[in-house]
Amino acid sequence: MRDVLRLVGERMTVANVGWALFAVGLAALYLAFGLGGLPSDIAIALTVAGVLLLVAGPVTYMVARSLARRSPGNLHRLRDKPLRQRYEIGQELGRGMNAVTFAARDLQDEEKAICIKLLLTPGDDARITRDSYRRHQERFAQEMKSLQELQACKCPFIVEAYDFCHDHILPFFTMRLCGKSLERHLKESPRPLALEDMLGVLKDVLQGLAVMHAHGDGIIHRDLKPANILYDTDHWVVSDLGMSLLEGARSRITWDQSLPGTIPYTAPEVMYLRAENVTRAADMFSLGITIKQMFTGSTDWEASIMDSADVKTADSYIQDAAEAFDGLVRKMTALHPANRTICDVWELANEISNLVRELNSKRGGREQLPAFDASFRKLLARPAK
Repeated sequence: MRDVLRLVGERMTVANVGWALFAVGLAALYLAFGLGGLPSDIAIALTVAGVLLLVAGPVTYMVARSLARRSPGNLHRLRDKPLRQRYEIGQELGRGMNAVTFAARDLQDEEKAICIKLLLTPGDDARITRDSYRRHQERFAQEMKSLQELQACKCPFIVEAYDFCHDHILPFFTMRLCGKSLERHLKESPRPLALEDMLGVLKDVLQGLAVMHAHGDGIIHRDLKPANILYDTDHWVVSDLGMSLLEGARSRITWDQSLPGTIPYTAPEVMYLRAENVTRAADMFSLGITIKQMFTGSTDWEASIMDSADVKTADSYIQDAAEAFDGLVRKMTALHPANRTICDVWELANEISNLVRELNSKRGGREQLPAFDASFRKLLARPAK
């Protein structure tokens, strides 16, 4: 019963509750005084009913809001018996705008290292209003939908998800527990990141994005950043599809009181254009800023990679590589998407393949950089329309 009241409270708005009762009260008073010829007892009854409804509307709304605020959130429900019978919940791993992730153990398959991600409610975080909660529900549902569709592709470069619970009271899903993020790796590594490591990251991320962009009408990540690129055993995976959207799809999710995505990685059109006008080029913008960060540690859009003190003090070979990548980044991060000459993963893969060949020709006695292998080039072949 408490959950029902909570949901009613969260869905109540002045428009569909308070104003409705208020309008019925006004209608009753109009019938009592605006229509002549009514028997006195009926007129009195309508007057009393109208006054009561005028009072009951706001009171009912305020009580429902109070129940919604005081009700336990989804974090409290982690202790519910059905959930505890299936999962053992561990420490909190991370918390975002609308969801929280915990390490967990699947009691039915204890060999799997998993984590569980669940939606936060107004009862979990006072900053979440009932209106923003409805938008968060849509985002979370879209994330689960995108992940479920992508699991059929069995792509090792997209985080693997297992169980999905679409229950309206406690929506959650479980996924593979990966290692550290690229964000943490960059903080722990010297700058610029070794070219071999950088190419390894790009190779894996491009393959993950290629599957997303080629799936159906195309799934756009919209929030690609080092924190959402995770290391899994021996390769990198793309994770956190909370802002993902089908290319060309109309959505109310983008329009929020806060800007979607993460500045400075998010492309300008994601923040300022309607969702149906956002294309794959948005993910290229985010990846371009990430490449710049791997070289310089900076996410400054205007700064050149060549302006970095770390690059200036590196040897000539690293400076040649930085200059080549600086050109790529500029092609990927033009503010207007129409001005980006690299606007999808297939174009970027070809550019990087050519860049690697050129760098290898200059390495002299150095060990050659790993070229993208045939399986990678085959996967990145542009899909037929």
